[in-house]
Amino acid sequence: MTLLKLLKIDIKKAGWNLILLVTIPLIGLAILLDKDQGGITNILVTMYCLFGGIVVAVIPFAAENAEEAGFLEMLPVKPGLSVIVHFIFSALCIFISGGLGILVRLAVTAAGTSLSPLCPEGMNLLSIYFTAFGAALLFTAIDCFLLTIFRYNTLQILQIIRILPAFIFFFGGSALVQNMETTSVAFRLLNESGILVFIICAAAYAALAAISRVIALRLGR
Repeated sequence: MTLLKLLKIDIKKAGWNLILLVTIPLIGLAILLDKDQGGITNILVTMYCLFGGIVVAVIPFAAENAEEAGFLEMLPVKPGLSVIVHFIFSALCIFISGGLGILVRLAVTAAGTSLSPLCPEGMNLLSIYFTAFGAALLFTAIDCFLLTIFRYNTLQILQIIRILPAFIFFFGGSALVQNMETTSVAFRLLNESGILVFIICAAAYAALAAISRVIALRLGR
């Protein structure tokens, strides 16, 4: 069975949850157009979209069960390939959700609506966008890595693993940006090294995907 066919299976597993990738940016658009929400900006809305992407990204992985695994083992699938496909599906969700978040920002700007600054004055928005994408990829990779270890475990554990990284990403990242001082090390890192942070996070994503595949093979999954 080819990688593309397995990817289609993941898409079917996600089902109606994929609608969230579109509805969350629409909610973000409504927030940006609401003049009463002066403290909300494009960065926060993009992070909100990425938050939705992280949640949707791991649904096929978290939805697996032992009975389904037995069925997949009967198919002509290369060992460990299903785990790699889960990582690919997750990465696609992150880029789609974040991309839509950026499009929302561009649409609001094109409409002539001013966006109040959330981050300190002088912040390089392109750099912080790269950092946000990289962080979302890293948290998703951690999510998938944990799901590989606790695969076919109890529903309660899987739900915690599925939701917790997404909440840490959104609320932790939002607090960091809003409370950042221009003299801080974090400000200089986000302002000058966003692309580097993204590259490091993307490399970590690929590394965790490879490690997860090895773990799945050793566990016979």
